[in-house]
Amino acid sequence: MFNGFVFSDQMEAFFGLRIRDADDFDVLDVPGPLWQHLYLVDVGRDGSLVIRLCGNFLSDLFRRPLKGVDLRSIVHGEHSAEVLALYEEAGRTGQAFAVQQTVLLAAQGYIMRVECAMRPLWDRGRPARILGCFFVDRRYERDGLERGQVQTKIRIELPEPQAV
Repeated sequence: MFNGFVFSDQMEAFFGLRIRDADDFDVLDVPGPLWQHLYLVDVGRDGSLVIRLCGNFLSDLFRRPLKGVDLRSIVHGEHSAEVLALYEEAGRTGQAFAVQQTVLLAAQGYIMRVECAMRPLWDRGRPARILGCFFVDRRYERDGLERGQVQTKIRIELPEPQAV
């Protein structure tokens, strides 16, 4: 299913988790190798997307603690609107996604190709949280990049998991 993804095995493991409801989530049910790549976002009724839990890989990558940060306040480079639209769509419709996309980290001075998976966790008939998993496939130095060298994007929509 994840043809073209470098981290296809991890994506399979992430989407293989039998979690549907927010109350069912327990990090101990997640395979250990995924822990550092996990993040959990609270979806506010006002559209806020606040990071509740964040693995060490992400905090180290972004060089700051991310817990409590609203994703809407993070600039994701040229594709910022597209990145936020995925979270907003997952929070609004409950659609699960896996994407591979290029992201600019201006403060770090490089561009990276990321593979990200997200799935909503439900509470009382609405997506209340988004559980995500984030991997970096490749980093490119921002200086010296030829335009178009990192144009890659794959989007896969996944079916809703069945209740346990």
